[in-house]
Parts: sequence; structure tokens; C-alpha cells
Amino acid sequence: MTSDKATDRLKWLLKALRESGFLPLRVYEPWSRFERCIRNGVERERIWIATNLVEALADVLSGTKASKIRISIDLNSESYAIAIYDYKNQCIYHDFASMSFPSNLLSDVGFNEDERNALHQKWRISLRKLYNSNKGLLLQPLNKVDLSYLDFMSRVIRNAFPQFIVAIETPKPVPTSFLEASNSQYRADSVLSWLKSLKGKWDFVLGIIPEDICIPGMDCPFLIHDKPAFARVAILSLGMLGYPSERRSLIEERLKKQTLHIVGHFLGLPDCKNDYCVMSEAESLEDLDSKSSSFCLRCLARLLPGRYIQSEG
Repeated sequence: MTSDKATDRLKWLLKALRESGFLPLRVYEPWSRFERCIRNGVERERIWIATNLVEALADVLSGTKASKIRISIDLNSESYAIAIYDYKNQCIYHDFASMSFPSNLLSDVGFNEDERNALHQKWRISLRKLYNSNKGLLLQPLNKVDLSYLDFMSRVIRNAFPQFIVAIETPKPVPTSFLEASNSQYRADSVLSWLKSLKGKWDFVLGIIPEDICIPGMDCPFLIHDKPAFARVAILSLGMLGYPSERRSLIEERLKKQTLHIVGHFLGLPDCKNDYCVMSEAESLEDLDSKSSSFCLRCLARLLPGRYIQSEG
């Protein structure tokens, strides 16, 4: 990695960390100390950032009961474990987020085998409760929609969120009174209110429409939902994704990102300030194509049961 590329990468990582609101990051350790620091193939700027995160945490917790902090981060798998101890070496707080149980990370922060096994049992119970609490999501095609895209969306949702029961309804024509004659776009607010009347017993309803949607005084949105977080009803415009003129693989990648984004809103996530997170707001196709189809660590932690397992006391 050249110096210029390292600097650019470093600026991006710092920007993402600051905008995520994860910590009030301040620089403690000078970059020069890490110029020759590469361990196990990990980029030196990542080590530098992790070191400064530890220092920032220590500063935030000064003056509290905390006497010792242990942190283990796997940046490649986007997993972490944190443990805070008092002066008697008693764990007063712990927190972790990982797609699988992070036994090695918990060992790194001081948990012995018995403690890890006990946590693992709690974690499995929480995970089972999470996945057994089935959520019903209705995919409602509006007007003439290529139903193969709805099948694709259903697979994306069920693969990412096994607790969701996904059903595809028969297409319904949107009332012509919702159409703006001046621009041949459907009023999103009107369609949203109409969809609410079709919700019935479903937990969530996602309407998929091939035409563009609009809101007076705003640029044409890709999607709209009834609440910033814990939404119940949403509309997704396929027309805004380049449908059907562009290649299928590109449309499906965009559709995957938007599908995961709206399910994140259904589960309580707001828009994310991390531009690379799937929960970031896309205002253009360039925004949509540049972000990933993954949840950032901060958003992921809010969706996983491990984040809510803490020590008592």
C-alpha cells in the first residue's frame, strides 16, 4: 500500500467511525508509531484506529467504577467483545456483537471456559427466541410487476432473517387518482395510506411498484416508509432502480440492498450515517451502487441478541 493510498484509506475509516457515532473518537497515539507495524497481515491503519478506540474508551470511562477495559475486535468478520472490570477485578459490564458466538474474542477479554459456556447458553436461548418470534411480511405487487423480482426479494429476506414469514400477494392495481398527471408518477403518500388499509393481520407490508413514485417538494425517492424506524408499511419503486433497461444482475444487486434496507427499518433501525452500510440513505443510483449490501457493525449489533447480554451489578 502506498503512502497516499494508506492516507486515503485512513481518512475513510476515520470518517466512517466518526459518522457512525460509535465513539467520540480523538487521536491519542501518533501515526508515526505505527509506520512499520503490520501484524498477521493486518493493515497498520486498522491497528492504529483500534489502539485509539481503546484510548478513547478509557477517557470516556474515567471517573467511573471502571478500572480495567479489555477489547477484542475482529475487523474482518465485523465482530467485537468488550469487558469492563472494577478495581476488584469483577466484570461490571460486557458486550459483544457477532454473527456467530465469539468464543475466542470473549476469551481475549478475560472470560474463562465456564463463563463462556454460560454466556453461550444465554446467547443460544436469545437467538432461538429471536428466530422463533416469527414476523409476517407481505410483499404486495402493485400494477404490472415482474413477479420474478418478488421471488428474488423473498429469498433475500428469508436468507438474512429466518424469522420472517414472507408471502407474495396477487397484484393489485393502484387507484388512478393517486397518479400525478403532470409527471406520470404516483403520489407515494397516497399509495402508502392505501397500503395501510390492506395490511390486515400482517406485521409488515411492502408494496412494489414498477413506476416512479413522488412526494411533493422532494426529489423522487427510491422507497418510502411510514416511520423512520419500526416502520410497518413501505413502498419500493422498481422504476427508480433502472428497471428494466439495465442488466439483470445490477438490478438485483440494487434490489437486494433496498430490500435489506427496508427490513432494517421494519426491525427498528434508522438510516445510518455510515455511507457503506446498507442502512445508509441512498439519494441517487451512485449512492446505491457505492454502498454495500451488509449492515455495519453498529447496525448489526442492534439486530443481534448478543448485544443485549450484560453482566449484572
